[in-house]
Amino acid sequence: MTDAPALIDLLSGLLADLAAATADGPPRVLPIVHDALTPDRDVIEAVVERFGGVTLNAAEGSAAVVRGDPPPDLIEAVRATCERHGLLVAVDVNDATVTVRALDAGAVNDSLAAVLRLCGLLLGDAARSHALVVLIAPVQGLDDRRQRLVWDLAVRQAPRHLTGEIRVLVPVWEGSVDFDLHLAGEPSLRYAIQSGRFFARRGGEIALTAGVRSILRERDRPLVLFLGAGFSRAARLPLGDTLRDDAIAELLGVPRGSRELHETFRRWVIDRNRLMEGEREMSAQQFGAQLTLERVLREEFRRLRQEGRDNAGSAIVQRLQADCRAALDRLPPGRQALRRLAAALPRLVVVTVNFDRLIEDEMPVEHAVFRDSHEFSAGVAVLEQRLREGGGPLPVVKLHGDIEQPDTMVADVEQTAFGLTDEARAVLDAILGDGPPVPWVWLGCSMRDLDVNEWARTKDGRRDMVEWWVDPLPGRSLNAYFERFRRKNSEERDIDFVRERLLYETGDRFLAALADLAEELPND
Repeated sequence: MTDAPALIDLLSGLLADLAAATADGPPRVLPIVHDALTPDRDVIEAVVERFGGVTLNAAEGSAAVVRGDPPPDLIEAVRATCERHGLLVAVDVNDATVTVRALDAGAVNDSLAAVLRLCGLLLGDAARSHALVVLIAPVQGLDDRRQRLVWDLAVRQAPRHLTGEIRVLVPVWEGSVDFDLHLAGEPSLRYAIQSGRFFARRGGEIALTAGVRSILRERDRPLVLFLGAGFSRAARLPLGDTLRDDAIAELLGVPRGSRELHETFRRWVIDRNRLMEGEREMSAQQFGAQLTLERVLREEFRRLRQEGRDNAGSAIVQRLQADCRAALDRLPPGRQALRRLAAALPRLVVVTVNFDRLIEDEMPVEHAVFRDSHEFSAGVAVLEQRLREGGGPLPVVKLHGDIEQPDTMVADVEQTAFGLTDEARAVLDAILGDGPPVPWVWLGCSMRDLDVNEWARTKDGRRDMVEWWVDPLPGRSLNAYFERFRRKNSEERDIDFVRERLLYETGDRFLAALADLAEELPND
């Protein structure tokens, strides 16, 4: 079973949404993605029933035959949605019994049967006879096409035509969050439990529109986009935690999917007397929660040095190089939008801790990339001129170096623990200058980079920068950043950063909205 606090938070959120829902119009749709639903299902069902709701389980059962007399527009919505995704179905209603059949689909396998069950449950009376309806969607065994059909049907199309007593519909999806599926469009993911942690997304389109208009009020105004791993993820680059686990498996020769992977690494480090300052006092859980790719590479790079090899010999670095080169062939919406922003905003500055070249590769406007201490020193003048006068090359500051130049890469926690170099700090200080506070957007940043956090600690987030965060599923490290570095600021200024400056969006959606606004604003 999920840790009690996460499950309690999930159920509390649902009940609060139920209390706030009205009986007017179609039901409010609150999608949930839970990566370990089965052990929690009985608890969820009991709470839903206690508050007068019903749980409908399309993931189990037999034929798609239910009691019901659905309205014609709901029948048509189900039929048309299935057809749009390549599945022809017929809906028969006789003597208040609904039967959903596949047409010309051949034998009904488990995948098809699951989709037909979902259709039947959406058409049945039970889905319209309770204020709260939890619908467990079939996911296991469905290919990508069928999963998109299920999401479109249960989240987007059928709910528009559900009438009767229903006020809140909760489609529940068992598995990992798929950013492209669960976070695109509206309605989108509302709650998630992933690896025992609870996430609640707020806002939607209204919050996104208000946020980008607060961030970008004029074209001719400085704007800093600090791009983290969340930006690169849309090009299907693996996130740092995935690479971290791969690096552990490579270093220790253990299976990648091992449940004890982080604890195995911790014991290995202890056995070799390689604990860093502060780690000895950590519990196993705390160690795992703070474990980063950079921490693992510290040990791999040491092994390479012992063998007389440099960092370019790292298997994880070589894999990352291959992944980064392949990603250059992909042009997701966020990467397209960044190019539009570069053309529209004369005082835009881009900073990143990513190693890849997704920002600068085929950038259609003049740009200048700064990757190491020598280049940072030269970059100060470029930045100052751009921010003071506007125009000139777009500065792209790569604080942790470039994947194609491994000697520039800051990939070892030993390096980040010492903080940014003087030259890197000078570049960031030059961006802030001594003028009005600069809008500063942390996009897809975990806020776990020790060197960047150490620099940010020296700023008060009031006289120097106006910080925003863009992250669809912010982690604990972001809350830790708020608590350590911005709590005083929040209390003095009556700002709730989590509610007022955090946009629960993907980088693709945020950057596209920002680019749309930038192109609408007048030039003068």
